[in-house]
Amino acid sequence: MHRTIGFALTVSLTFSYGASSHAAVIEIVYQDGFESGWGDWFTTNGVWEVGTQCTEPGWPPAYEGTEYAGTVLCLEYPGSTDSTLVSPTIALPPVNPGEDLRLRFMQWFEYAASDWGQVQLSERLPGGGWSDPVVLSLNMASVSDWSLSGVSFLTPWAGKQVKIGFYHQADPFPFGEVGRGWYIDDVRVERYVWASLWEQAADFEGGWGDWVAGSGVWQVGAPTSGPGEAHGGAFCAATHLAGDYPPDTDSTLASPVTVLPDVLPGEELWLTFWHWMGFGASDYGQVQITERLLDGTWSAWTPYSGIIGPESDWSLRGVDLTPRAGKTVRFGFYHQADHYPFYEGGPGWYIDDVSLRHGMPHPPVARRPATFERGWGDWVASNGVWQVGIPAYGPPGAHTGTACAATILDDDYPADTDSWLVTPTIELPGTCAGQDLWLRFWHWFSYAANDGGQILLYERLPDGTWPGTVLDTLPTSSGGAWTVKAVDLTAHAGKTVRIVFNHTADHYPFYEVGPGWYIDDVEIQGDWDGDQAADLCDNCPEVWNRSQADLDGDGSGDVCDPDDDGDGGPDRLDNCPRVSNPAQADTDADGEGDACDCAPVDVTACRPGEVTGLRFAVGSKVDLLWSAAACADSYQVLRGLLSNLPWGDLGSCRAQGVVATTFSEQENPPAGDGFGILVRGLDAGCGGAGSWTRDGEGSEPENSNPRSCP
Repeated sequence: MHRTIGFALTVSLTFSYGASSHAAVIEIVYQDGFESGWGDWFTTNGVWEVGTQCTEPGWPPAYEGTEYAGTVLCLEYPGSTDSTLVSPTIALPPVNPGEDLRLRFMQWFEYAASDWGQVQLSERLPGGGWSDPVVLSLNMASVSDWSLSGVSFLTPWAGKQVKIGFYHQADPFPFGEVGRGWYIDDVRVERYVWASLWEQAADFEGGWGDWVAGSGVWQVGAPTSGPGEAHGGAFCAATHLAGDYPPDTDSTLASPVTVLPDVLPGEELWLTFWHWMGFGASDYGQVQITERLLDGTWSAWTPYSGIIGPESDWSLRGVDLTPRAGKTVRFGFYHQADHYPFYEGGPGWYIDDVSLRHGMPHPPVARRPATFERGWGDWVASNGVWQVGIPAYGPPGAHTGTACAATILDDDYPADTDSWLVTPTIELPGTCAGQDLWLRFWHWFSYAANDGGQILLYERLPDGTWPGTVLDTLPTSSGGAWTVKAVDLTAHAGKTVRIVFNHTADHYPFYEVGPGWYIDDVEIQGDWDGDQAADLCDNCPEVWNRSQADLDGDGSGDVCDPDDDGDGGPDRLDNCPRVSNPAQADTDADGEGDACDCAPVDVTACRPGEVTGLRFAVGSKVDLLWSAAACADSYQVLRGLLSNLPWGDLGSCRAQGVVATTFSEQENPPAGDGFGILVRGLDAGCGGAGSWTRDGEGSEPENSNPRSCP
């Protein structure tokens, strides 16, 4: 029996500087905001000062309070200087498995072309002296407004005494140009436990949380330039919230430590995020990743996407993390801006609602075509531009319903853009005599002369790579009307593929634009139920049954056969629906026929009957009750999303060994969706597990979810 939990609530993580629901701060090992002056800090070669914030225009106020440290307060630093602001001795505690140590601080800087700052660390040696400084950070160069930075992994020095150094370097004349310098505030060292998995989106509504910026530039807050608003809520991360990003900058917005879950066959793992971008001609963004190695150190940041840019309204981006499943990683949003005279600048890159998506992909099968009425689903875009929603430009409306996908829903597409709209992963059915496979969709398009669209197919090879091929190329216009398009996929039968709708627009001086490409009602024809059995060879073409099990060999699969065992008795009335027993003998009258009863003369031992009476307790929206099933000693609970049912996904195992006939479901389904709850009984003796549910004919469905209860 299915029961929908009918409440829906959107829940967001909250963030704050120093603690969040991603990482639990166990101990603040050291902190100083310079509100009491120098304390035990000192400088090696002058330049650095500690004091009251500047009040003159152009100089930064303190990040918090009124005091901070800076390379000559309220004056430009002198040329040909080389000095370190050195912390007091900090005794780093030992750490337990799963714990780490990190340094975090707020910084503001404005450096001339050849000058820079750097975070360093020295440790006390056994003989009492101090080691030479070790570099902990990239160089702080060019310009940044207040930004949270840090070194997330001081763990190699756990149990040691250390000093943190903020090293400033300025070139000598005649190269000596100077600037306002480097300002430091709110320094802290923390011992913390990192999270095992993000279960909800990082929406930045509470601030930085456990994110940091590698070399400034990045900020978190309410945007007043660029898009003018966050994607969701009020806050997002950006390369500058109130203006163009500065030239000659190079910085990574780094995520908290994340332990990626393992994946089972058929599952995928994706990083998804919303982004808005406006980059100058030579500037760009890129998703990067670093992985924790066996010795506890971290690999270098490596690219995990192509170049991102130059321009897009808010759009959903996805990055396939399945090859990294089970690893401990951090994600980085890397921003790079050119220097003069090549710098053009722009509003930059805005990031919001970062999340992990883990589970089975849901391709656009004929039983459930992609109509985009519920948003993106498992679709993603590679480089912005593509949007999903209600069209307000181009065609007078979607092909069906109100929503579709489009290269900007309310305007011409931007010039010099190149982006894919990518389907979920599709497992095409194998070869079946006489059966063709087709990609079918409706589209409206109008492109300028040098721009256009292509339909591509990418196929997964055994080595994990995805080579692509062009299936078709669009003309410049669909004639002002929605038209249907069909592309033959029969040659790819039995393959795992992704379909790509590729948009390209030329750059200046060839720049002309148009309304672009609108996509709706996408489906794969030839496998109506999406179970990887082609319709002409599917023994249940309208019911998901990847196993194609047919107990009695009559050509009708068990999930749609009203008489699985072929004994003449319909399953809904048969006391042994899986064992032929025309006589229906039941010696112990326990409801299970002798032919399938593991103890035909013991009424206490049998396969448990179907659980009935699943309901909410009176006055409750979390406590589920059900009627006891015959022969059941305990129960299992299965929970799935109602939106996933068309793909045969009944859900994953929510609980096992439940002795009572009640279960408390405290979690909420996503907004606009619901949970389907199934319960089955287990006999501790020979009876085993009962059925989750049966249809009106008495057939038991298959569950496509690999995380079903065993």
